[in-house]
Amino acid sequence: LFWPAPPQLRRYLLHRFLTDSETLTKILKITLSAQAGDEGKDDVNLPSAGDVMEYLEVACRGRTETAAAKLGEALNVDAAAIHRILMDREGEALVVMLKAAGFPRSSVGDLLPALKRGEIALLAPERDTTELQTMFDTLSLNKARILLTYWNWAVRKAGPYAPVH
Repeated sequence: LFWPAPPQLRRYLLHRFLTDSETLTKILKITLSAQAGDEGKDDVNLPSAGDVMEYLEVACRGRTETAAAKLGEALNVDAAAIHRILMDREGEALVVMLKAAGFPRSSVGDLLPALKRGEIALLAPERDTTELQTMFDTLSLNKARILLTYWNWAVRKAGPYAPVH
């Protein structure tokens, strides 16, 4: 539902998706413990802001597959899910990924306009970056991590997207 939606509907979907923070925390703990194979472990190693910027620069130079692989490894997400995010020029998915990566708020304002340039622009030229900055500011880290997990499950055909036998 998210990917083909226009920006206005995407904003609404992101705003309304799992609004209860207690539920978000429970889902995140279950997901992290299942991924780690260790009940109760909820530590997450986030990539450095410098690494994220480096990988996004690689993507802007036309090497999106390489960037997706590096970001996927850093975020423990399938490279195909990250590639889909990088190729979606509207920016909402990219904002979710940045938030899930723990990217600092102070750097987002400079990064977003830069992503409109390069051999491959990661954002459409007409995309309003102040709107994306606001989206980043209002999105919680837990919600971003859960959204990224859902998108990863969709690519892997796992979780609620697993085939029914």
